[in-house]
Amino acid sequence: MARIFRLGLIALLASCATAPSKPPEPVAASANERAVAGATGEETYQPVPEPLPAPATGPAKLTVVTEIGRKPVAAHIKIHGEDGAVLAEGKANDVLTVPPGEHEIEATVTDAQALVDLPTMRQRVTVEAGAEVKERLEFARCQVRVTVNIRGKLDKTAVVTLSRNGTEVAKLTSGAEEYVTISPGKYAASVKSARAVITVSEIALNEGATQSIPINIK
Repeated sequence: MARIFRLGLIALLASCATAPSKPPEPVAASANERAVAGATGEETYQPVPEPLPAPATGPAKLTVVTEIGRKPVAAHIKIHGEDGAVLAEGKANDVLTVPPGEHEIEATVTDAQALVDLPTMRQRVTVEAGAEVKERLEFARCQVRVTVNIRGKLDKTAVVTLSRNGTEVAKLTSGAEEYVTISPGKYAASVKSARAVITVSEIALNEGATQSIPINIK
């Protein structure tokens, strides 16, 4: 009986050893791993390239920051197109909507306490479609005060008018203790007082300088 059992067990083990194994289930390739048939008929791996992002479209956002000595200053802003037309208008730090392209920024100081002559600065800028751009404009400055001396004596009634390109930009009181902040450059000066009226040919104000200018009238 035991011999018969051993013979049966040996036959069972032999049949398990010779039985063919089941092949593994095929795994489906992902979208980026699809195989492309080669010239020989064999399948080779070729990844699917990612689609390129669509180019940006639409208007741009432009913010103009105006400063004097790295401190903000109030200014009126205009954005001009290539033909000179005004594309957008607002104040410094406003977000202005403009079309893409090359434009000109026109910034005019509106705070006479910051710059008495209220200067205008222009600067070119290029913006791309859909971009957000910030441009900084730095205004130059100097400080000045005047003393008018008539026949050697200080005349505190005198007022000095500064003009640039034929336009009056500032009036300074003779003998005033406080300095006036103004744009550097060359100015024509005229003096008017109860004792005399005279035109001074030219006054030069240097960038960044603090100047006390005497005007002597004989």
